[in-house]
Amino acid sequence: MHMGNMHQPEPWVFLKGLITYSSGVLADYNLAIDGIQVRELQRQIWIDHQRNLDLASRLLAEGRYTVSEFLGMY
Repeated sequence: MHMGNMHQPEPWVFLKGLITYSSGVLADYNLAIDGIQVRELQRQIWIDHQRNLDLASRLLAEGRYTVSEFLGMY
């Protein structure tokens, strides 16, 4: 009997996330082909997340963060 693996999400959860992501990409694509500027808000969020990740990675490498603190940031 299969009890499930807690480390992997259910396929439907994954597919819902993929559909949500794809919808955003398609919306941006449609804006671009219509000559409208694609929104920059999401890009800025990714830049901010990358900065936070870079800082946390550096602090982890320097021993100023524990692994649990590093993983708890997200």
